Amino acid sequence: MTLKELYTNTTWPSVREELFSLYPDQKKHESGYQKLYEQMPFIEPQKSTSEILFTFIEEKDPEYDSYIHLSGIDTNSDSKGSHSLELTSWEEWMGMNINEATLKDFPPSEILAHCLIEMTLTGFDPETRKRTEDDMVKRSMEISKGS
Repeated sequence: MTLKELYTNTTWPSVREELFSLYPDQKKHESGYQKLYEQMPFIEPQKSTSEILFTFIEEKDPEYDSYIHLSGIDTNSDSKGSHSLELTSWEEWMGMNINEATLKDFPPSEILAHCLIEMTLTGFDPETRKRTEDDMVKRSMEISKGS
């Protein structure tokens, strides 16, 4: 099941409830999340070789909270490694399959809530995302050159 297909099994009120239960500090950005949620059916999915995977990370140290780690895994590779989806286009997000274990272990509204957070790490609209991502690439290149 792709993220676009999963979207059809959710409603904004259910996703909103999960989103702000999991990320209460993000309530100040509610209009941005709602706008993206409402745009999702109109985003043309792009085929992806990555799959969305959730991993529960249990912290042993009581000072830290356990959490859900969202990552991508390449379905065309024998590698078991995962990668960040932070710089992934929204079109590719919508075309990505969701890992079977993730679908089994998490309800659709919670999956979508975590995905909305990750999808908007660099901004709530394509223009902001492009500027932020360009800046990240520029800083990365400066760091690698030793500047």
